Amino acid sequence: MDDETTAAATRYVPHELVMQILHRLPVKSLMRFTCVCKAWHDTITRDQSFQRQHLCLQQTCMLIAPWIRTNYGGHPYERKLKVTTPGLYRWEMSQDAATLVLAMDSFPVVEAGRRHNLAHCDGLVLVSMDDTVWVLNPATRHVLLLPQSCITPRGLRRCFDGALGLGHDPHSNTYKVARFYYPSVDRLERGGYHYTLGMEVFTIGRDQHWRETAAPPPYPIMAGRTATFFKGSLLWTIDESLLLPGDVVPARGFLRFSLNDESFSVIPAPPGCPDLRYATSNLAELRGELCVAHEGPKHKSFRSACIWVCNDVDGSNPPQWVQRHVMNVPRCIHLVATSNDDILFLGGSYNLMCSDSQSTLGVRHVAIMHDLAYHHPNTNTLVKYTSEIVYDYGVIPYVPSLVSI
Repeated sequence: MDDETTAAATRYVPHELVMQILHRLPVKSLMRFTCVCKAWHDTITRDQSFQRQHLCLQQTCMLIAPWIRTNYGGHPYERKLKVTTPGLYRWEMSQDAATLVLAMDSFPVVEAGRRHNLAHCDGLVLVSMDDTVWVLNPATRHVLLLPQSCITPRGLRRCFDGALGLGHDPHSNTYKVARFYYPSVDRLERGGYHYTLGMEVFTIGRDQHWRETAAPPPYPIMAGRTATFFKGSLLWTIDESLLLPGDVVPARGFLRFSLNDESFSVIPAPPGCPDLRYATSNLAELRGELCVAHEGPKHKSFRSACIWVCNDVDGSNPPQWVQRHVMNVPRCIHLVATSNDDILFLGGSYNLMCSDSQSTLGVRHVAIMHDLAYHHPNTNTLVKYTSEIVYDYGVIPYVPSLVSI
């Protein structure tokens, strides 16, 4: 072959090989490559099969949202605590600093009790403050403000503030946000409350407004907690303290909301599981398994934590729970993610720890959120968020993705 023919052959790269390379690139690079040509633009931004394959090849890291204290108005002794967050920071365990991926300076300042926990699904993050809900993609920096609900919940106290959830419906290949709320709450003369329950759903990319489910939720759930997404369903812990006289729950456990047919069912808790209290138990999806952590017996200097797992909650048979870990921990734990064969969890609100059978207590320290440096790439500066100014940290697992909103 002559030189011109050889050069032409060398320049050709099969389309399949190009796709394999693109699948493994970070989102930031792919967003720049949308300008290469129309074919690449359409593949990266619109091809859902490409986006799903890219998502499967990304590594899980952490997303941190520091909630900064602010006080406002009135007499010093009457001030209500308000909080705000500067943004979402991406962090990996091998790093000493977390990097800002999405600034949230323009988001409102809210009362501490009027913000919900963050939720994550396929690179999308759910943020809720007061009655306003956003879905964000930190990797592409796209922000979707959901419409205001036409229903004003009655919140007489913290337990009536409702709860939210974000998940993927594999049957319709859509992402849905579900909102549990109390349409009415009335105080009873003999004590306690009488309330009604409701659930609204918003399908991203399809719905223009929230819509109520055909049937209301059968039981109240713990307020302020975002749902755990697991294999096409959202799961909340049933709040047994709010059950009305005469209510009988089929089994202690979790309220399941199927994103496919938008129906409700109850998933029994692991056998022998104690009361599912707000502070001492939590749900998480870890590496394809549903995990429940609950407090075990207390000792003088430590307490035990039990972690149960199951692989399926979709079916007529009860889930098959298996006790995977029993470990001694210094305080109550909140499951976050997995790393290799270890389980990462928060001890308190800022101490990230990891299960480790080689440690005396069965766990080892990973990081303290206060001690991390927080990097702002636009200004190339490092910021410290000390315990004096931070009210709380939102820490969730995160996988950068191209999923559009």
